[in-house]
Amino acid sequence: MKYLFTAIYSDGTIFPQTHEDISSINPLKSAYYDINHEKLVQFKLTCTEKKYEYLVDLRDGHFEINGINLNFLIFNDGNQEFRFHGVNISEINVSNKLRLIYFRKNVATMGNPNIEITFNIGWQTIIDNQNIKKILEIT
Repeated sequence: MKYLFTAIYSDGTIFPQTHEDISSINPLKSAYYDINHEKLVQFKLTCTEKKYEYLVDLRDGHFEINGINLNFLIFNDGNQEFRFHGVNISEINVSNKLRLIYFRKNVATMGNPNIEITFNIGWQTIIDNQNIKKILEIT
């Protein structure tokens, strides 16, 4: 796998995904099934090919790339482009619990035999009866 996740819990323990990606609770499911979402405070993706780490902090909603707190909407380092989708965290007061968003998208383009996989991490919550999401898309 190109990216492996690490779940970081409020008590300081971690749950790392392995390359096998098999749940220890239910071997028919992926390792994601084993995450304790009640204790989860940070979720990190680590690129197995390069030295990139992407983190979402579910305590205050901030994102990090390689330990640098992101406060911008689009960043391109020449190799990869990172896009935020959603609201600006500085514009809202996060008092509700933030729920993890994590998914992959497979994108196929007509005439191109390669499938591009994007990884997405972020959070979701309800503020003033509105569903608020912020997602970091990694291509």
